Amino acid sequence: MKVEIHTDDIALVSYCEGRSKAYAKDITSGKTRKTEPSPSDFIKNTATLAKTGNGTWVVRSFRGKTSAKECQ
Repeated sequence: MKVEIHTDDIALVSYCEGRSKAYAKDITSGKTRKTEPSPSDFIKNTATLAKTGNGTWVVRSFRGKTSAKECQ
């Protein structure tokens, strides 16, 4: 995880997420749908946070980049 403070009230938080072992499950049949791991399983998430007047940090925007080489 990386935190960058841009101003006193704006910060960026970024982190990597690996989904190579995450699978979907069919609710009706109870069967797990497995897929082969691939580069698209690696996601870099970035959140922009803003500090409110009472000092609480809130997420203003959130984005995820799939196939992120920096996360593989």
